Amino acid sequence: MARIASSLKPTETDKPKPKLEYNDRTYQSYLDNGFEEHIPPKIKWIHDYHEDYLNRVDTSKGPIRFRVNSFVRLKAIDYTTKNQSRKEFMTYSVDWLAKDWKGDDIRQRQVMEHIEGVYLEQLKEKVTDRGQITGYERVGERTVFYIPWDRKLMDKLIDDSVGTDRETITYTVKFLSNRTQYNYDQFATMSYQELSDMQNKYKEPRSVPPVASSTAKV
Repeated sequence: MARIASSLKPTETDKPKPKLEYNDRTYQSYLDNGFEEHIPPKIKWIHDYHEDYLNRVDTSKGPIRFRVNSFVRLKAIDYTTKNQSRKEFMTYSVDWLAKDWKGDDIRQRQVMEHIEGVYLEQLKEKVTDRGQITGYERVGERTVFYIPWDRKLMDKLIDDSVGTDRETITYTVKFLSNRTQYNYDQFATMSYQELSDMQNKYKEPRSVPPVASSTAKV
């Protein structure tokens, strides 16, 4: 007997929960805006490698864990605000660590240095004909940051990190004209303005002398 497909779509509760919520927002933005046929090869390649990695993960052999490599603080436009005001955000990069069904580590360099906190939002505008909306077309993209600067979140990520700690993670602050590396204490405790004032004192914009610290060194 031939199988008859139903037109009903699965509800959110019917769908299996993903093994990991991760930053796939650029790829999803193409889909959400109806540009699935125009996803750049690099964006699709990144998405497919991450999905392939997750398909190989067997969480019965252990949870997915992360190695934190770096943090970045910066100011950028918050597009969720009425006046599109600039606010302070953070991004961070991690390596994924997990095991397959045999209990072996999954080694896949394409999921190393995965970045959380920023993506490219796809922009569209209405296409009209005689006053009627007939469709939409892509008009560009913009860089969107979505994790507000949060020291508590940063410290939790560091505490949960596998194989790195406060001393081995890199900390960078991006300014309008350059980026500068700091140690943990500077990065975690000083305001954005204080960090900016500090780097302006030195001729070399990419690093500043370390403050006295019992937890970290530059």
